[in-house]
Amino acid sequence: LADTVDGEMLRSRSKLKRGSHIEVLTGTVRQMSGPHPQRQSADEIEWWDWLALQQFNNMASARGGVLPQVWYTSTRQRPAGLVQRIVDAAPTSGIEVYQWCVFENVDGAIPLADGGCSPCAKAACLLWADCRECVCPPDQVEDGTCTHEGRAARARGHLMRMEVIDKIQLAAGDRETWVTQQLSGMPGKTGLLYEEFSDMNVTLDGDYTGNGLLYWCYDEGWSDPNVILMVEIQPNKDIHVFGEIYRTHEQPKDTIERAFAQGEQMKWPKPRRAYGDPSAILFAAALGDVGIPGEGPKIRDVLTGVKMMREVIKDVRGHRRLKIHPRCENLTFEMNNIRRKMLSDGSYSDEPDKDDPPQPDHGP
Repeated sequence: LADTVDGEMLRSRSKLKRGSHIEVLTGTVRQMSGPHPQRQSADEIEWWDWLALQQFNNMASARGGVLPQVWYTSTRQRPAGLVQRIVDAAPTSGIEVYQWCVFENVDGAIPLADGGCSPCAKAACLLWADCRECVCPPDQVEDGTCTHEGRAARARGHLMRMEVIDKIQLAAGDRETWVTQQLSGMPGKTGLLYEEFSDMNVTLDGDYTGNGLLYWCYDEGWSDPNVILMVEIQPNKDIHVFGEIYRTHEQPKDTIERAFAQGEQMKWPKPRRAYGDPSAILFAAALGDVGIPGEGPKIRDVLTGVKMMREVIKDVRGHRRLKIHPRCENLTFEMNNIRRKMLSDGSYSDEPDKDDPPQPDHGP
């Protein structure tokens, strides 16, 4: 692009000779709130904050006869992360999905002797098990009667075969990471804090019934969201989460007003009490101003809380006491993605990983 730039090419903004310009922004709600380009691209959206991505989606606008165009690029890293969320919604959202794997980025025309794929080495290549598309039995592969080549041999990308072999060797036996990051496979649930959580916990049965005790649960944030969850404890101790408010860069009193407005629209009564993070002092004070007593949780030990949460997600009898209504999309996303802390030996502790950006945990 150097020949198309008018003047110096800058990291944040470069003007092009045809009159347009390219601007690079960080993926935050604040940065996404001003510009309105005709065309925009978001990179590695798997690690974006969901609310920032929604703000990004509202940026593009048609100007000068150029229609708006939005595209995302990313590796799918989590079983229910942002990439999978967008892929699942594609049939109704109109988003076109294009998937490819590492073998499609290999230059298969490079000679085998030079680290390439021509001719295909078949079973003698460390990549053959994943690269092959045929179902020929091993004896045909070994005696040369199998005439099929791997996908990489037909590709005309930018990688050499030996680079891909380096990648699989560096994976050090972590098959799941290899399949997810290089083969565009579906990630597993290894390392998730709540592996027991599933679609069976997300149900229309989790709606407000009027038969139980109504509470709010809250957490305070700024760049991370303020969160209010509407919860009803049923007579049989089932927990229905039937409403949610997630708001960034907003004062607690404004988030509380939004929760009241939603409750009025849905005919939900005022909660009798609210429970939240004991450090959310401003939130508790704002709740008190509207007549809702706010207090910290009865259990403050993290590991004890995680254990109790797992038991309500699915107990030893297989009963799922936690029922989340499908309208609570943000909470469902967080439950599906909050991760455990990885230890130095590659195993996982039972504690949530506070350093995994962005760690979605304000709802849970």
